[in-house]
Amino acid sequence: GEGEGEGGFEGEDEDEGAVVPAKSTVSQESVEGEYSNSQPTICGYFQASKADRKPLSIVRADRGDKVVLSLYDHSTLALQPWREAGFTCFAFDSKHPEGETVKHGVHCRRADLFDEATLRGIEEEFRGRAVFVSAFPPCTDLSCAGAQHWPAKAKADPNFMNEAAGRIRRLRDRLRRWERLAGRFYIENPETGQLKAYLGHPEHKFDPCDFGLYLTKNDTHPVKGFPPRDRYRKKTGLWVGGDFRFPKRRAVKAQAFSVQDMAQHERSHTPRGFARAVCLANYELA
Repeated sequence: GEGEGEGGFEGEDEDEGAVVPAKSTVSQESVEGEYSNSQPTICGYFQASKADRKPLSIVRADRGDKVVLSLYDHSTLALQPWREAGFTCFAFDSKHPEGETVKHGVHCRRADLFDEATLRGIEEEFRGRAVFVSAFPPCTDLSCAGAQHWPAKAKADPNFMNEAAGRIRRLRDRLRRWERLAGRFYIENPETGQLKAYLGHPEHKFDPCDFGLYLTKNDTHPVKGFPPRDRYRKKTGLWVGGDFRFPKRRAVKAQAFSVQDMAQHERSHTPRGFARAVCLANYELA
């Protein structure tokens, strides 16, 4: 039923999308305790109070010169919670218009992120100011969904998969070195794809429905056809920096829905519950 988790847990009924217009007093220790990488036991879950199970509200505050970046991001959905929290946000993607535009409060720039010079320029511009980075590099050459095209691609370029994985590996290595970023980043790609053969298995795996309770009860998806509250499955992997905090799962029951039935540009949209959960788990440490 509504608000029921994947393990049969009963979820919260309150709306959890509020932005609190005040300075946060949450300590780093309390955030670390709330968003542990380990999942609670069933006994611990039911012994916890309702307040303990409710995720932290996003606190809007003056973040000074701190910025959050998202690479290969056209929708800007991954950045919306950070924007609500008061961070200046930039999205880079080849599909953005020329120059700099603003989309849903996010600064958007067209960029060829396959070009190492472009990545160097972004790093230099935001050195010392970028406190979190998300990245969604194209998975066309690595996802099993496109496996039927691999023989033709290999015939045209036997090294196509190595090149695709190499770009992502270089991006990960670059993000690890960024000043002030301190390992707070993630790179998203299909968990079932071939990237794990090159970068190792992802540090974290999830389905969008794992974070559905971070969205309100009356939620509707911005893309027509998707179920509300991210009630669908899409096996997703995260390759992360050392200080990235994986958020607590607050699952809803998935509907019978195949994301493969949606257009490619639609199914690549960042799950909004996941984006909100990641922000809540990491933004007070930025």
